[in-house]
Amino acid sequence: MRFLAILVISAGLLYSGYWFVGASAVESGAEAAIEDLQADNWLIDIADVKTRGFPSRFDTTLTDVNVTTPDGALTYRARFLQALALSYAPHKVILAFANEQTVEVAGQSLGITSDELKASAAVQASTTAALDDITIESGPITVVSDVGWDTAISSALAALRHVNGTDQTYDLFGDFKDIALPRAIAEAIGDVTPLPGTLQSVRVDVRATMTAPLDRYAFAQEDAAPVLPTFLLIRSIEAKWGASRLAAEGQMTFDSLGSAVGELNVTLIEWDSVIDALVLVGVVDPDLSDTVHSVLSSMAQGEKTLTIPVTFRNGQSFVGLIPIGPAPQL
Repeated sequence: MRFLAILVISAGLLYSGYWFVGASAVESGAEAAIEDLQADNWLIDIADVKTRGFPSRFDTTLTDVNVTTPDGALTYRARFLQALALSYAPHKVILAFANEQTVEVAGQSLGITSDELKASAAVQASTTAALDDITIESGPITVVSDVGWDTAISSALAALRHVNGTDQTYDLFGDFKDIALPRAIAEAIGDVTPLPGTLQSVRVDVRATMTAPLDRYAFAQEDAAPVLPTFLLIRSIEAKWGASRLAAEGQMTFDSLGSAVGELNVTLIEWDSVIDALVLVGVVDPDLSDTVHSVLSSMAQGEKTLTIPVTFRNGQSFVGLIPIGPAPQL
């Protein structure tokens, strides 16, 4: 019995030692990563880094986070950011975000308010820490811009997973509910269509091949080439918007200027309302609105449901031979 007690106490002491060494390594690793980014001209100001969670977790909290990318194009601010991991699986992390965050991008400041916004990520246990998967989910989210627009989503789920047996191919899935359009856009659309100011849902299922693996080297270097998709297999894009429905599938690559090259088969229910809305938001060239309506009306032959091929080439989107607007850009 005495031997068993000594064994249990010894095991407890060893594990405690492991935890405290591991917690110290986590904090040191976070601080080293921050220093590496600062050396690459990231502007990073974090008030404190602390790790708690003994005995089974490494829960690291970064307080008063203020980060700006080297080119100054993006700034992120939050009261805190937490990285939570089991002590026996530190390569799997849950990120918990503050309910209020600020992102400055494209010359505007976005105030983001969310309910239980979190992300879970797993990386390979290797020197490159290549991404295995990441899932981001949240309850209600609102975004308010300082240039006068706002939007909201009732729930969001996005996932990116590495495809086994490949170096840099990933599956992307998204599911978003009750997407409120910015007020000015919603009012403009409502003036000319029966479509509401909120999309009931948007679902995305895509496989992407990237220019490089998503790993620790992908974004660390200031002069590194951006990691971008070279090929997209669009299994399904679906949107429900009032009485209208949109579904698309196809594939595309990207030319040297970053313009899409490929084809989508698009099905529209209540297609005329959708086209009117796309004209208002600039997806379809307003100068071609009458031509597009005429062509699609002929193709639909009086039906409310229309399936059309949309092709992308030379920086333009086409329905048949009719250009309808710019092709998607990276």
